Amino acid sequence: MRARVDRLARSTSDLYRIVSELTRRGVEFKVLDDPSIDTSSRTGKLVMGILALIAEFENDIRREGQQDGINKAKAAGVPFGPKPILKPFGKTVRQSRKSCGVQSLASQYLSGTWGATQAAAG
Repeated sequence: MRARVDRLARSTSDLYRIVSELTRRGVEFKVLDDPSIDTSSRTGKLVMGILALIAEFENDIRREGQQDGINKAKAAGVPFGPKPILKPFGKTVRQSRKSCGVQSLASQYLSGTWGATQAAAG
């Protein structure tokens, strides 16, 4: 038994694969909050299939809306990706690691030639 179908599988094909495997092992699938979904009957199998397809359809609509929002934000120039961390002398720490190495950064920090004041100013 399962409390909710949408918590069991990520796609309709996943749901069918899981239910097929359960059926092959002699297990009937029933949903607690919807007694119409019961794989021991033809009607229950039909209802499960229809609801699984509707859930996948809703998921696709949500995904399309999310992608539309991302595309609009990119068109508006909204930056994506990880935010740069501390800027020593106009470079991000990631860029500095590539150019001068961690030991050099550590020695700059320990000697006082680079710190939070310089990072804020850069």
